[in-house]
Amino acid sequence: MKIQSFIAVILICFLWRFNILKSQNVGIGNTFFTPDNSSLLEIRGNKGVLFPRITTAERDAINNPAQSLVIFNSTTQCFETYINSSWQVIKCFSCQGTVNYFGISYTMVPVGSQCWLKENLRTTKFNDGTNIPKVIDPYIWPTLTTPGYCWFNNDSLTYSATYGALYNWYAVNTGKLCPIGWHIPSDAEWKTMEIYLGMTQIDADNTGWSRGTNEGSKLAGNSSLWVNGALELNSAFGTSGFTALPGGYRDYGNGQYDSTNYLGRWWNTGYDADHAYARGIDYNKTTINRTPINKHYGLSVRCLRDN
Repeated sequence: MKIQSFIAVILICFLWRFNILKSQNVGIGNTFFTPDNSSLLEIRGNKGVLFPRITTAERDAINNPAQSLVIFNSTTQCFETYINSSWQVIKCFSCQGTVNYFGISYTMVPVGSQCWLKENLRTTKFNDGTNIPKVIDPYIWPTLTTPGYCWFNNDSLTYSATYGALYNWYAVNTGKLCPIGWHIPSDAEWKTMEIYLGMTQIDADNTGWSRGTNEGSKLAGNSSLWVNGALELNSAFGTSGFTALPGGYRDYGNGQYDSTNYLGRWWNTGYDADHAYARGIDYNKTTINRTPINKHYGLSVRCLRDN
C-alpha cells in the first residue's frame, strides 16, 4: 500500500472514531471522488482487494466468527463465508479438501469437470439453519407432502456416518438441502458424469438398468459394504473415486426400510407431479439405473458444486 493510502486509511479510522464520518460515505482511491450514495465504503483504483488467505485449520481456530465473514481458504482454494453457524463455499478454484457443513466435514472429489461431495449428505438442517423434520413413524412417512428425513432403521448411530440420511423429495425440492454453493444434481448433470465415465448419449437418455456397461462399478466404492456380486467383481470397481455406497431406501408405500448393503439410490430432479428421477446402483449389476420414483420414497443425496 502506498504511504498516501495508508495515511488515508488511518485518517478515516480516526475520523470515524470521533463520529465525524459516521453518517457519511467513504471513498478510497488515488484521486478524490464522491463515493456512491448506496455504499458505506467505495474503493477505486487499478489494483484489487485481498481477503485474508488462511488454511482450514486457521479458519476453524477463529473464535465466534461473525455472520457473513469472508475468507479465502488456501487449503481448498475456495472463497468462503460464515453463514448460520457454518462455513459455506462462495466460489472454488479446485476440487480438493473438505467442505464443513454444520460441523460435518465432506470430502470433495472431481469426476471429469464436475466437483462432487464424496459422501452422502447427512445434514439435519437446511442451509438457512432451519431444522428438517425427522419422521420416524412408518404410517406418517408415506403421507408427507412436506420435507422429511430419517436414518435407515431409525438408527443414526449405526448408519449416519457411513450412509448418510434418507430424504423425501419434498426436502430435496426446497433447494436448501445442500451447502450454499452446492446443489442437488439434475438429471442432465448425472448424464454428464455418466458420459464422462464411458456411457453413450443414447444409453444415458435411456431408463432402467440397460444403460452403458460398467459405469455403476466405476462409481461404487468400499467393497466391504457391498454384498458380493457383479458390481464389485468388475475390474473398474471404485476407479472414479465417487465411492457410492449401498445405503438402501425407505419405501413410499409402508414407510419401511430396505436393501442396505444391496442397493444405493440418489435423488436427481423432478419428473412429474408424483415422481422424480433417481439413479440407482445394485450389488449384482455393473450399470446405473435411471428411473422416475415416487416422491414419497426416502433416498440418499449427493451434492454437486455450482461451479
